Amino acid sequence: MRGKLERPPTELIGRPFQKRRKTNRDNVHCIKSGRVWKSKTGATVLLFQNGQMVCMGQKTEKNARMAMKEMASTLQCKLVEAEVTNLVATCHFGNALKLGDTWDRLRRECVVTGYYEPELFTAITLSKPYHCKIFATGKLYVTGIRDKNTVNLALSDICTLLDKCGVK
Repeated sequence: MRGKLERPPTELIGRPFQKRRKTNRDNVHCIKSGRVWKSKTGATVLLFQNGQMVCMGQKTEKNARMAMKEMASTLQCKLVEAEVTNLVATCHFGNALKLGDTWDRLRRECVVTGYYEPELFTAITLSKPYHCKIFATGKLYVTGIRDKNTVNLALSDICTLLDKCGVK
């Protein structure tokens, strides 16, 4: 989820911490282009110099929005806008896959756009309107989805494709 602060606190952004007394801002850590903040709910929120925020690690949009509002109130700012930019869906087949054989079947029997280079990355990568990574452990990750309705459609599409090609 991506958001924007009304007035980002410039004293927190862009320079490393100096020794100072403890405040409620002590769970904000310095990165090169901004700050990383861990919320009470376990979310990771990145704050950039231009006031943009990125929230990661939440299962629902409501929790992500709450984490961003929590950070904004900690920094004594107002959250102006927030939108979902990427969802990550995970699935587990329950058994291990032989990626070389799976990739050969996908290329021969199904028309797929993607690649499998075991020397570079140990997963089959399929490119559709979304990106899918299939690992040898049987786990599947789908990224590049912007709304919840597309998640089920993408997962069923990929499972149908794998069933059609005889991958179990």
